[in-house]
Amino acid sequence: MKTYRVIYEIDVEADTPEEAAREAYECMRDPEAMPPRLDVVAWSGDCPPDFTSDLPNVQSFDLSVDR
Repeated sequence: MKTYRVIYEIDVEADTPEEAAREAYECMRDPEAMPPRLDVVAWSGDCPPDFTSDLPNVQSFDLSVDR
């Protein structure tokens, strides 16, 4: 089985970084929220993706679009 890094990005308005993290977490758990767009990067062997460089193998999935 392969290992993947799944990246969930969301913009939220908040007064503090902790409040922003809590708001994002609530959005992730809300069953009524619109499904997110996720970026997926496969690990290379035993090494996680290097996020300090361009990621040529990123695959994006918009889960709000019916397939």
